[in-house]
Amino acid sequence: LQNGYNVVIDRTNIDEHQRSHWLRIARECRVPATGVAALYLHVDVKTCKDRVMSRRGHPSLKPERSSLGIIDRFVGDLQ
Repeated sequence: LQNGYNVVIDRTNIDEHQRSHWLRIARECRVPATGVAALYLHVDVKTCKDRVMSRRGHPSLKPERSSLGIIDRFVGDLQ
């Protein structure tokens, strides 16, 4: 951002607190509000779980049953 590059944050950011971190960085780098955008991808829970279970080599959510509970928590905490 400081060098004028466009930046994409590929992260779930399920609540305002998580998103505020990235917005603060944008403000500190003097990115105008018109230069910030968020995408909300509406995908049903079953599809999310199927995709997680078919992943290979993902650094955070592994294709394990415990990951399915994390998705349920994300859905419950989404703001």
